[in-house]
Amino acid sequence: MRVLLVGSTGFLGRAIRTALARRGHQIVPLGRDQGYDLEHAASLERAAPRRADVEGIVIAAGHLTDDDERAARMTDGITALLDQAAAARVANLVLISSIGADPEAPVASLRAKAAQEHALLDHRRGNPSLNWTIIRPSLVCGPGGASSHLLASLASLPLRPRIRSGPFRPLHVDDLAEAVVRLLASPRSDEAAIDACGPDRVDLEGYLRAFEQDGRRALSLPVPAGLERLFFRLAGLLRLPLAGDAMLRVLRAGADGDPEALPRRTGVTPRPLAVAAGSLMPASPVLRRLLVLGLAPFWIWSGLCSIWLWPVDQSVDMARQAGVPDALVVASVYAGGILDVVIGAAMLPRATQYPAALAAVAVTAAYVAVMTFGAPELWLHPLGPAAKGLPLAAAALGLAMLAKADPVRPRKG
Repeated sequence: MRVLLVGSTGFLGRAIRTALARRGHQIVPLGRDQGYDLEHAASLERAAPRRADVEGIVIAAGHLTDDDERAARMTDGITALLDQAAAARVANLVLISSIGADPEAPVASLRAKAAQEHALLDHRRGNPSLNWTIIRPSLVCGPGGASSHLLASLASLPLRPRIRSGPFRPLHVDDLAEAVVRLLASPRSDEAAIDACGPDRVDLEGYLRAFEQDGRRALSLPVPAGLERLFFRLAGLLRLPLAGDAMLRVLRAGADGDPEALPRRTGVTPRPLAVAAGSLMPASPVLRRLLVLGLAPFWIWSGLCSIWLWPVDQSVDMARQAGVPDALVVASVYAGGILDVVIGAAMLPRATQYPAALAAVAVTAAYVAVMTFGAPELWLHPLGPAAKGLPLAAAALGLAMLAKADPVRPRKG
């Protein structure tokens, strides 16, 4: 089949393109690179040659926005495409919408999706030969998705905020893509719109828990509603994915649907969340090794200098300057040095990197706190004995996240 794919460069579009190619379909991408901007319906005329002789269309374009004007422009562009597809009697078409699409939805993009669905259904009712289908996915996850990567990164934190949400049924993007391809080639059904859901019903915290392995559970702390709104608003100003007031409202509403609809209509059985999450953790073995090579020798060398290589009386003077009581100053130098060596050594084996990195964060925070309250002038020291603690703690936290995302698994057999 010659298939026009709108949104071929997006997260969903790339997966659908791969699935179409695997089935031997000829793919005709349509987007800004081809002169068609969904937010400017008039640009569709420039893409007329690309639309010639297509036998199927997949519309996988769209994004979360609470901008009514932008959402309306997107709807006008998609509606114009539907009108021309109906006039050309393109028999097979799949529109990717979203669970939650409704004229009264809390965000503009979901209200726009409802309008697009309405336009498609009007054409479908007027022409029984059109095999046009709406597919409504829940939360879609998979490699390459900005939101998937952000949530996987959030899951890898040892301490994170607990964000309240409605229920979701996460679906892997490859399962959605396979379902779209099958819908495109299947006979027309009386079921014009189907839910696309995974088998697991979870809230956002449950989704994040699915990424955690080997009992390495993060400590999640509840956040007051006002602070939660402020956090999402600030993140929206920074243009982070899954951020802004609109996203918070979508999270509150959730995206629950019928988990049997997709297998019943397409034969695709979505993979469980635990399986889908396994490919999404943002683990980088190269970055992990670089952090270990930088942090472990630093901690070991720092400890050895404190208790052996550097004159102890000078180490004692530094501890006293930082505000350590005289009765504890000598013991603190030796205890701190030994602890530094132990932490650095424990960072070397993969099996102990996670607890060692967390210990490094905690100990660094303690060192900085002692210097801040005992000798705040050390923040102005040109060698930065206090200020250096912040990047060191950040690097150790990064190592902890990578180690949590990619734990050591026992060998089989």
